[in-house]
Amino acid sequence: MPAEGRGKRVALALGGLAVGLAVLASASQLVEHLEERELVQTTRPDDRVQFVDEALFVRRGDAWETTPYAHGFAVPARFAAEKGDRWRMFALGGSFMMGTPYVDQAHGEERPGGIPGFLRAQLQALAPDRALELINLGAGAQDSHRVLRIAEQVMEHQPDALLVATCNNEGVLAPSRLRELLHRQGGYRLLARLLTDPGATGRSLHTPQDPDLDALRDQLQANIAAIIALCEAHGVPLFLATLPQNLRYTGLEQGHGAAPGQVHEPGEDPCVQPARTLVEQGRPAEALASLESCDHVADALRWAGLACLQQGDHQAARAHLEQSLELSPRNRCRGSFEDDFRAQAAAAPGVFLVDLQRAAERASPHGIPGDELFLDSCHMNWQGYGLMAEEAARVILASGHGPPGAAGMESLPQLDALATGMGLTEAMLSPEFFPQPPAREPGGRLPPGSVPPGPPPIGNIGPPQGHP
Repeated sequence: MPAEGRGKRVALALGGLAVGLAVLASASQLVEHLEERELVQTTRPDDRVQFVDEALFVRRGDAWETTPYAHGFAVPARFAAEKGDRWRMFALGGSFMMGTPYVDQAHGEERPGGIPGFLRAQLQALAPDRALELINLGAGAQDSHRVLRIAEQVMEHQPDALLVATCNNEGVLAPSRLRELLHRQGGYRLLARLLTDPGATGRSLHTPQDPDLDALRDQLQANIAAIIALCEAHGVPLFLATLPQNLRYTGLEQGHGAAPGQVHEPGEDPCVQPARTLVEQGRPAEALASLESCDHVADALRWAGLACLQQGDHQAARAHLEQSLELSPRNRCRGSFEDDFRAQAAAAPGVFLVDLQRAAERASPHGIPGDELFLDSCHMNWQGYGLMAEEAARVILASGHGPPGAAGMESLPQLDALATGMGLTEAMLSPEFFPQPPAREPGGRLPPGSVPPGPPPIGNIGPPQGHP
């Protein structure tokens, strides 16, 4: 074929490709425009684990506000466009940081009961004359990869400090950079949504676990290292938290209130059922004997730990329960991962460890956290969240990077008095499970008029028996 003919064909092919790309780009922009007007929804629930596809904040007048996209997973937030002398902290992490189940984006507002709310009130009480902004960017199910992407956007808004608590949702390896870039295109997201079964029935309550534990650990370390480097580059102090874990967790009967038909908790291996029954009957020695023939190590260790606890062997109980968690985290941060956090914080200037796991241990009988602080495997009751906020406040003030002019911890109001002032009153407590937020439309948005009024849904709470 003559060179001139080949050149024309190449030119035609390139022209056709350019036209095709232009059509796809236009279609993608149209989809994004329709999504901005809430006429179409492209984001799947699973997308909120790892992807950040759009801006989280938009300027409206004299303030930055969360975008409609952000409302799908985070509570609404508003902070000054002109920072002035305000002290500003962003709190990043998963549903633990958000404050589940007290705080949920479906409520249409940030209700009291979570760490950010308590910490905001505590710091404001210690620095009453200082304008203070603490923005809650916790979101359910998101892992450290997504938290990193959120931290990148947060740096555009002049934070004085970052509080990061992420680890409970580790289990899935991060998407490639190419897939992230494609996922920011509305057309790509819409196509992915159309090709995915929209039903959530049968979805596991707990994050799936990639079998390559070393890869998960390396990925988490890399994400935390990237957040540390980001803060260092912007001169922002980082308060890096370990996550407290309910070592005595036995299942959803403790009050998680998962929506029926939407998620399920994986059942235990049948070989542990006799041991479970024996422990519930107060026969720990027989339970331990029955577990000797059980091949499911994680479940066997869990019930062996609970049997040892009944026998008063607290050291053995703790060892068994920690080993079980390492093998089967159930949306809890592995102890080995938290050890990595401690090492990373110790090695990096400008990073301050907020060891919430150790704080929970100090507030628990025999140093083994359970339902005196927790409602399920990783979410706390309001007393638990309040105690964790106190620990964060202590570290923030000791670092010298807290609100200027703040008083010392000795001036901190008692937790019960603070909770009452925030609207967490005795009249709002009940032994019932937490009510479910209104059913959401696909993508997480609420139907018009469905935001529930009134006080935050609080239930299944008792005083933390181990709190000194």
